[in-house]
Amino acid sequence: MTKVLLSSTIFLLVLINEVSCQLTIENKSENKIFFAIGYAKASPGPFDLYSQGWWGVEAGQSFDFKSIEYYNAWKSIYIHAFDSKGNKWGSGSKLWVSSDKFEEILTVPWSKPNPGFRVEEFTEINTYGSSEVKVTISPNGKIKGKAYCNSFTELTKLTAPLLDKFLNAGLPSFLARKTDIDGGNNSKFQFEVHRNGKIQVSQGKSTKSSGSMRVDVPIRIIDARVDWYTREFGITVRHHEDIEGTQLTIHSTVDYNLNSEGGVNTIITNDFSWDSKPYFDVFGINISVGGLCEPEINKVLEGMNWQWYSGTQPLIKSFVNGNCIWKEAAQEASIYLDQFSISSEDAQELQNKVRALINSKLNN
Repeated sequence: MTKVLLSSTIFLLVLINEVSCQLTIENKSENKIFFAIGYAKASPGPFDLYSQGWWGVEAGQSFDFKSIEYYNAWKSIYIHAFDSKGNKWGSGSKLWVSSDKFEEILTVPWSKPNPGFRVEEFTEINTYGSSEVKVTISPNGKIKGKAYCNSFTELTKLTAPLLDKFLNAGLPSFLARKTDIDGGNNSKFQFEVHRNGKIQVSQGKSTKSSGSMRVDVPIRIIDARVDWYTREFGITVRHHEDIEGTQLTIHSTVDYNLNSEGGVNTIITNDFSWDSKPYFDVFGINISVGGLCEPEINKVLEGMNWQWYSGTQPLIKSFVNGNCIWKEAAQEASIYLDQFSISSEDAQELQNKVRALINSKLNN
């Protein structure tokens, strides 16, 4: 078993679907405000804009929504507010509202509002597909929004596809070859270790301060044989035994844990689980092929773990600093990796390309 402790975290693909958002409206103005919200939904048409209102928030108080549904490929919500003194908040986007409380209404930009409705200015808030957003109504007439992107559930959900693609593209088909292994009793072993198809990465459990993923790497042992000789009646007799191609699966786990300094530790553990357990039978002694090849396979996997960790370091810094732009950078990195097939890229080269792409997005 090999454990690698890395102070890291990795993120990726913003999925295109309808998600729930907990939205908090904080009123820092001097008067009670009334606000309306706007958002995009997938139905009845893609990216249709809807609005609804009104809700009141006393000065210095906050209001929590817990069931806003928005289409996160659009990645935005919209806010408009007013108070009894004639002050209004919102600019940049026009949506329909009513003077009275109104339920969800579809805004059609190219037509006039329905009777009883009018157009008001809304401020667009980039949510980055987050499930938690805070909006502040300031006394200077401005609306500010902040998305929170530090959920460990999001971490594992968004990291799994990126890790899947990175490992499949960068882990070579040929992993190891062992020859002339001294097995004692005048015996020698040899075998090769190869990948046996696609690596599978799946999301595990997560809490407020931890998360996990499972990585399954299929392996095939081929050209496995043992050669030995005996002395019979003064004559050296040579023997050999071949073992047919045997499959095993390496189960790795990736565990994220919040540390005391506010960062995230990443612990990668490699273990072995056999589909069928191959061994050499030499003079009645069973010698495990798995035990012989484990150090070689671990050496390759540890190299991949390091490349993956190094390539995603810029995302980690963005996350720790409280930014959400890492999601867009991770999305582009994941899309970029789609072009590579199994074992098609050198791991070092792949790490350099992914890191450069992420840095480019974060620095724009």
